[in-house]
Amino acid sequence: MQNSSSLAKGCKSVEDIQEKLKNLFKNTLKEILKPAI
Repeated sequence: MQNSSSLAKGCKSVEDIQEKLKNLFKNTLKEILKPAI
């Protein structure tokens, strides 16, 4: 069972990374578009 728990941990961290990247991307877009608005 050790393997499956570490696999789940890996998936969790991948999701966390994707979430962080999404937020970073959104913030970057806001910064880029701010002068245009």
